[in-house]
Amino acid sequence: MSGLEDICCRSYEKIAKLDTTHFVNNVRINITEGAAAASMTASVLLQHYRTRTGKITGAEYYMAGSL
Repeated sequence: MSGLEDICCRSYEKIAKLDTTHFVNNVRINITEGAAAASMTASVLLQHYRTRTGKITGAEYYMAGSL
């Protein structure tokens, strides 16, 4: 994706309608002395339910995680 409009159309507008939970842990920022940029890593766990089903016991959901 490139640019705010593209991110909005291809990602946010679809995800914003879902019931979601996002956990971000173990954030590490790597700074190299003299470098123009830094890098970052984090562990994430994401849970997505269909619209208005996140609080329903046994509702179908999609879970993903990544580093």
